[in-house]
Amino acid sequence: MEWRTEPVVTVEGGGDTNIWLNAFDQRYVSRGSVSASADIFAREPGFEFRLKPEVRALRYADNREADRDDVFTTFGLTRTNERGRWTFGSDYSRESTLTSEFTGTGILGLDLERTEHQFDTGWSRVMSARGTFSVNAVAENVTYGYSELSPFSDYDYRVFQTGYTLATSLRSSWQFSLARSVLTAKETTGVTSNKELRVAWTHAFSEKLRGTFGITTFDAGANGPTAGGHLSTTVNFAFTREWPRWTLQSAGSSDVRPEGRGFFVQEDSVTLDAQRRFGDRLSLVASMRYARIHSQGLLALLADRDYSQVGMNVNWRLNQRWVLSGGHYERAQEWSFLPRAEGRTSTVAFSYRGR
Repeated sequence: MEWRTEPVVTVEGGGDTNIWLNAFDQRYVSRGSVSASADIFAREPGFEFRLKPEVRALRYADNREADRDDVFTTFGLTRTNERGRWTFGSDYSRESTLTSEFTGTGILGLDLERTEHQFDTGWSRVMSARGTFSVNAVAENVTYGYSELSPFSDYDYRVFQTGYTLATSLRSSWQFSLARSVLTAKETTGVTSNKELRVAWTHAFSEKLRGTFGITTFDAGANGPTAGGHLSTTVNFAFTREWPRWTLQSAGSSDVRPEGRGFFVQEDSVTLDAQRRFGDRLSLVASMRYARIHSQGLLALLADRDYSQVGMNVNWRLNQRWVLSGGHYERAQEWSFLPRAEGRTSTVAFSYRGR
């Protein structure tokens, strides 16, 4: 069996002009962090193993923000044969809501501990020369630290999905999937369920241009405090275009996902990423994401918001082991009942990759 281990140590410093993303009380905070991880990988014919533990020490210059030591772990197993593939994975994270909840809930004014456990497994089998059947399941548990003012709710999230991929030519294929997900919120004792049907067509227009276009139908319903129902049909797309030194990726999607306050939200988003390579060592990445969040039921007004993030990152590989990077990002969000809030983040990082 072939084994490989790649340790990575990163020292990062930066600042945020509005760390709580507050429309009324903008406050600049500088911070520094040191993270260490190890990507452990093993492989033999028909089997792969991967483990990636990571720890991060995060320190703030402002005493109003609590210094933290965060932990992350990713684990994965893969078994393959001539006609099938089986995977099992797990993820663990323990960090602050201040660093994890921007895209999830947008609530950054509380610095609470957020712990997530996730397990997933999948099985696929080649049914014919053109068709592949798959089954996937996900179990996720999220808990938050205690605070009398906390709007967060611990929750369990379960997903079961079946799918079928049909290759119609060397360049085209169709994907069909049916999924059911259930969200159980512990604080509100509410149960939310969603049924989802997806149909997508993927085509390689050339060696440098690939695209996916699909239709998704959601049927979400809830009982308890979030009582309500919602049926919608949306169009999704994604494409990638490559040039000798440029890569352009864009996507538009609509997804129903769990929210940290214990109910489902629908997120409609558009993303655009452009990468420019200057030789083998220097690259520039510009990215943009805009999303609209909306929910149903009595808590809809508490969840509806728009958010966006636009940024640029430069990576310079000094040699085989050392990388210098810097980034600048602008993020903003606007709630249905609050004015628009904006903030800018700048970072400089120095990374070492061992063997």
